[in-house]
Amino acid sequence: MRPNCKPKPNPDHPLTQWCLRWSAITWLRMPMVNSEALLRALPVSALEPNVVARLSGWGSENDECAPKGAITLLEPPCGQREPYLDPVEAIEVLRKHVIPQLNIGEALGELRAIVSADRCVYYLDHFSPASPGCIRMSDFVASPWSARYLTSDTVGFLLAAAAEATKTPMFEGPDNAGSPWSLETLPDPPPRKAMMEFLPGAAGGPWYFDLEWDWWKDDWRQGFNPFAQWRDAIRPEAEKLQNALGMPVYRFSDPGSEGGDDDVHRFLVLHWCCTYRPRSTYVQYLRRSSGARSVEELKTALIDPATYAHDFEMNNTFFGLDATGALSIRYRCL
Repeated sequence: MRPNCKPKPNPDHPLTQWCLRWSAITWLRMPMVNSEALLRALPVSALEPNVVARLSGWGSENDECAPKGAITLLEPPCGQREPYLDPVEAIEVLRKHVIPQLNIGEALGELRAIVSADRCVYYLDHFSPASPGCIRMSDFVASPWSARYLTSDTVGFLLAAAAEATKTPMFEGPDNAGSPWSLETLPDPPPRKAMMEFLPGAAGGPWYFDLEWDWWKDDWRQGFNPFAQWRDAIRPEAEKLQNALGMPVYRFSDPGSEGGDDDVHRFLVLHWCCTYRPRSTYVQYLRRSSGARSVEELKTALIDPATYAHDFEMNNTFFGLDATGALSIRYRCL
């Protein structure tokens, strides 16, 4: 009986070389965007996270009225339950009111040493593409600097406040009217109607207050309205998506009418962000989270019907999923 031996392929054979080239081309053309991972990098309620608590009372009776007088706790990304915070904001508040000797640069350096980059979340900020990196409260108090500067009472207060913000029912919207959710009970993945975003006035998406906005005239600089250009360009793509999915993904309003606001699927809002500021901190976070090899690949995926696997429903987004019961917690009056 002849042995079942297969000849080894000759790497120099023209057919072998052609197969290797074809395999490389196929791999390069293969989409790498993971829409599920992208969705889980975003909050449940909306692209811009809800505030779940403000921690004040650090310095005076009126410090919660001051912009820098409170530590803000934010809704975490989808599937997570612990609030996040901006460590720079929190450290500045503590240094101003509690620990004047604290070196901000040193504290941030120690935080970066123990909190890996993939544990930082960058949220959409409608006013700025330079999103700060936010971290969990538990990571914030676990740094060596906190052991040196924060008292056990302060650490206990911060952790207790985060726990209270986690358990308190506060999120209410069209999917759960009258029965608010807490961070513990927020749906995972997001409910259908929460996938749609509110864009006010149909005059500008996130960041329209950016460099091209003329503050004196309260309008775009002469002859330049990038959002209007993008809005016109995305209209045929939105129609293709609607035909493929059987559900509208963009409800275009009349900009000149009263209450002319757009209702838009969150993935198309992300497409605008990628178009307008592709190098921004926020867009690069989206690219990394999705696994996209480039911003252009991410933009292509954001108008691909296959990316819209998660269920959604067009609705009036003026009434969204909001943390109407966000907490205000005071530490103490000094």
